[in-house]
Amino acid sequence: MLRSLFGQVLRVEDEVVVIDVNGLGIEVHCSRRAIESCAEGEMARIQTFLLVNESGISLFGFADDEERRLFLQLLAVKGIGGRMAMSLLRAESPGTLIRAILSSDLETLTRVPGVGRKTAERLCFELRERLAKSFPSFTFEAKETASSPAGNEVIEALIGLGFSRHEAAAAVRNALAQAGDGAREEEILESSLRLLNRIRGEYR
Repeated sequence: MLRSLFGQVLRVEDEVVVIDVNGLGIEVHCSRRAIESCAEGEMARIQTFLLVNESGISLFGFADDEERRLFLQLLAVKGIGGRMAMSLLRAESPGTLIRAILSSDLETLTRVPGVGRKTAERLCFELRERLAKSFPSFTFEAKETASSPAGNEVIEALIGLGFSRHEAAAAVRNALAQAGDGAREEEILESSLRLLNRIRGEYR
């Protein structure tokens, strides 16, 4: 496994860094922070991950181990390939991405080129609990309550139907964002169930 590279930086482009390692120029598709840490002519060390799939072989580079671990978590989501995972890391810092996923901040996620609402929802529902476990030192705690009494009632109802508190709270927040805090309990429940069933159905 190619875990890291150390050598002289030959070229820095918008998305790629070329590093001379023992006379071999290696092209690495890098995160924004990794690119910012490199300067042509200077020595640099970057964390790497070699991705081999039907599209070919790509080498991705990261500023630190936190970025690399987050990249691997993103890759595990259905429909997220290396290019899109790297686009997320180029658009936002790891901390911002983790906050957005834990709090189901779809607005932040959909600002990333190529990430639509459906993909953003999938990221939140599939990674929310995994990120909380993978980054235990992360100080941000996502709220697991809603902004209205009706929303909190729906969260408890969804938990009773077998959904986790993480899933229920995220779905209710999405429903309230669309319908407003004045929405009736039945409307919130219907919208939340529609979203949860659609997300779960994609993994069957």
